[in-house]
Amino acid sequence: MENSSSANNLLKSNHLYFLVTNIVLYLVASVFIFFPVVHLNGETIEDLSLTGINLLVGGTIEGLGNLSTNIIFVLSFAFLLISFILFILRGLVFKDESKKKLVNTLTIVSISTLLISIFFYIIISYTFLNLYPNLTSLISEVTVDNYCLIFILIIYTLILLINTTYIIRKENNHATREIAETAMFVAIAVVLDKINIDVGATGGSINLSMVPLMIIGLRYGFIKGIIASSVYFGIITNLTDGWGIQFYPFDYFIGFLGYGSSGLFYSLFKLKNKDKEFNEKTDYINIILSFVFGSILAFIIRMIGGSLSSIIFYSYSIEEALIYNLPYVGISALVSLIGALLLAKPIQLLNNRYKVKNRLF
Repeated sequence: MENSSSANNLLKSNHLYFLVTNIVLYLVASVFIFFPVVHLNGETIEDLSLTGINLLVGGTIEGLGNLSTNIIFVLSFAFLLISFILFILRGLVFKDESKKKLVNTLTIVSISTLLISIFFYIIISYTFLNLYPNLTSLISEVTVDNYCLIFILIIYTLILLINTTYIIRKENNHATREIAETAMFVAIAVVLDKINIDVGATGGSINLSMVPLMIIGLRYGFIKGIIASSVYFGIITNLTDGWGIQFYPFDYFIGFLGYGSSGLFYSLFKLKNKDKEFNEKTDYINIILSFVFGSILAFIIRMIGGSLSSIIFYSYSIEEALIYNLPYVGISALVSLIGALLLAKPIQLLNNRYKVKNRLF
């Protein structure tokens, strides 16, 4: 009884620390998002700074005239608030044992809306002149405030890491072995990402990094697969590739979303056969089909992310973006599928030997 009481007190203490830390980080992010966001330069304008308040409410700006509300900034701030509200709701229902699934769902949706907020914040400078075509004659350059951007991204990253760590540890969803295994597969994916064939002047490469990430999805479920692929692997490769943080939302976060989808299909196949007795042959076929359908979905999603990046950052047309991304994304998906299929039997043995009790979808 004493051990149980101590465990409950520790859980409440950890939750309080988690709650307070996140509230402080959210409040800091909410304040700093209104600091200087972009700098404008032109023939008659030199390093004119626009703050978040300028972008949110608009108004008359000296040297520019009347500035309307910037919808991209509004969306970034709105999704930050939505993420914070969902986080508070998660804190309110945490103690209710009957709402464990709701707690996890609120945490995941809160993380997702925060990532969307980051995405809109990063692309503000790239969409500025598109939103204000009347200012193109006055403005020749729009740049984001690097100091503010870096600080905001650090705060956002801390919130993401704390919340994703919470998901991993909540209700023992990950044992120590599972954490170590996920870290190992992500590390292998990073190494495989560097053993590649580069394609084109604007990035893109053929590699096998998708294989270990699909295994994570199959083993631990779609949600944990997304966290491993789009968050852990995505941030690491974005920082090491050297192309810049502005590419993370499209080429990395969206681009790698489908890598964990093998877990989604495996869950669906298991759900279909839940009333039947376990059959090794059926399970092996389910693993193969999960890799096949997961690779197809990963290919489609990465094409979407890569093409959006090409259109926004390099001014490609839709056709040019598809033509550019198709060869390396398609070949990577194909060779990764072949690699995963060759490992299907060992993965089945791994699943049977080291079972995962709490998969997240």
